[in-house]
Amino acid sequence: MDQIDSLQHKKFFGEVALVALAQWLPKIEGFVILPFIVGLLGVGQYGIWSQISVTIALVYPFSALGICTAMKRFLPGKTESEVKNDFWAAVLFISITSFVLAILLFILSPIVVSLFFKSAGALLLLRISAILIPLTILNQLFLDVFIIFGQSKRYSILILGKETVEMVLLIYFLLHGGGLMSVVIISIFSLLVVNLIAFFMYLKKIGLGLPKMKTLSPYLELGIPVFLSGISYWFITFSSRYIIGYFLNIKLVGVYSCVYMLTTIVPMLSGPIWLVLLPAISKFWENGQINNVKKYLEYSFKYFLILCVPAVFGLTVLGRQFLQLLVGKDFIGYWFLIPIIGIALMIYQKVQLDEYVLILAKKSSIILRYTVLSAIVSVIFGIMLVPLFGLTGAALSNLFAYIFYAIIIFFESRKYLTYNFDVKFLFKSVASSLIMGFPIFLLNPQGPLFTVLSIIVGALAYVGLLFLMGGINIEEVKILFKSSKLKNEFGK
Repeated sequence: MDQIDSLQHKKFFGEVALVALAQWLPKIEGFVILPFIVGLLGVGQYGIWSQISVTIALVYPFSALGICTAMKRFLPGKTESEVKNDFWAAVLFISITSFVLAILLFILSPIVVSLFFKSAGALLLLRISAILIPLTILNQLFLDVFIIFGQSKRYSILILGKETVEMVLLIYFLLHGGGLMSVVIISIFSLLVVNLIAFFMYLKKIGLGLPKMKTLSPYLELGIPVFLSGISYWFITFSSRYIIGYFLNIKLVGVYSCVYMLTTIVPMLSGPIWLVLLPAISKFWENGQINNVKKYLEYSFKYFLILCVPAVFGLTVLGRQFLQLLVGKDFIGYWFLIPIIGIALMIYQKVQLDEYVLILAKKSSIILRYTVLSAIVSVIFGIMLVPLFGLTGAALSNLFAYIFYAIIIFFESRKYLTYNFDVKFLFKSVASSLIMGFPIFLLNPQGPLFTVLSIIVGALAYVGLLFLMGGINIEEVKILFKSSKLKNEFGK
């Protein structure tokens, strides 16, 4: 720990703690809303909502062309006037492109619904949902810039407010007879409100700049390959749902989506680290502080393992209980998908560290090349395996693609920067997780109370075992707890 300035380290994890609070609430909302949609509307309706969400996730990145990621790389080194002009140029560019894409989706909705939804009632829902494209990408831009300049507290307050109000409204309308249309309308409303608040906050803080599109050239040069690789990621992660919808039915899309949502606990735990990490190491890279870049990568990887390894084990051991609590007994038979998807998502999260090395080196074209190749692998395996093995084939196609991509990117990134891969700690984390999970598996807790108690006892046992094995020390625990008390000022 003493190789990195203690205050810097604490500030970094202070931001991570605040971002985690804001990012976890949307996931918690998803888990809370899931039983209401499935229980009140049926798994088929949840399948429709899942397909709509996946479609929006495919389309909206086209409106930014990777500018949001590129801003994390370049803005930390910009002057105040440059930040102002570049930010408003990005807002204008994204607003225009996203509205064009929304109109295109509106026009093409009948084709999309006939191929992948196979439900006439989904057409109107998808057309109205098209407005989510500009709202979603602008929301991402606004919130990413908060993170870039240390405004984690404001970011957290905005997200917490949005998700809390949205969750209350969704539960209210679903309980009072509202269908999927109410879910769509409330999602639009909440994004619109938070975007307007963020817009006026920026207007007050930095003023209105003069948008010059030519200033976006370096952002697009770095961002377009990242954007295209993101589209490839979509095919690796979500194309399986389209394949399920095409070869099987919308109900099984809903089943797969429910299980997948449960396993998103894995990226939920580590996601805040990655969101804060790139702007932090970009500053070090620009200042020639390569050792600090390495240390931040190493510590981030360690904390990633601390959180995600036991999460995969815990989800696997308690998978039946979680599925029964969230969506009912009919889903218990699909618990075996959890470890397959969980490991795939864990590999995906780890790969982002190696991708950040390539982004720092301005080698995003390498990311593009191999994500496209991995997406092809995923789609081919999906088309081959889903008709034969159903949902298991979909999960395996994702896993194979991520393993393939992770191996390639690991070796490619090491051409530009190497950081220590703590194999010993990985084994300690796996061993602690196994010892933690085995008695829980034997006890087979039933009901919400005993399931929650098992999670708490398991988490404490895991930390204790890891401490006894020398995987973590007191100083690291102190930093994690103290970091949440730190505050950052804009631009620092």
